[in-house]
Amino acid sequence: MYHVFNPSDVISGPALVIGGTLAAAIALGVAVVAEALVLLALRWAPLLRSARDALIVNMASGIVGIVLAVVFASPLLASDSGWPIAVGSWALSVVIEGAILQRLGQEQPAWRPWTFALIMNVVSYGLFFGLGAALGSF
Repeated sequence: MYHVFNPSDVISGPALVIGGTLAAAIALGVAVVAEALVLLALRWAPLLRSARDALIVNMASGIVGIVLAVVFASPLLASDSGWPIAVGSWALSVVIEGAILQRLGQEQPAWRPWTFALIMNVVSYGLFFGLGAALGSF
């Protein structure tokens, strides 16, 4: 069975269905910290604003992921391969988070929120896929 340890984005729904509430809460915290640090490193905003924005975008994309997982719980639990789910979740996370960052950072040039959402999600999904591989879940 496929296990995902990243309920920080759209993939939160599958992670919650498979890994439970504690896994979802821990991974959300790790993803928010990782993405806040990415925003800070990319000079999005000061630390507290970067952390706030990372929390907002991850909560929004996480809610979408939970709704999708509830609707598609049976196929998700029956899936032998999680790669299509993971890639689709990553892409949807970038879209949702880019759109929200664009609203949160209206003073930013138009390309920055989308580029930063892409980078943030490469980092957070990479971190959790690496963790999954290290733990033998992938």
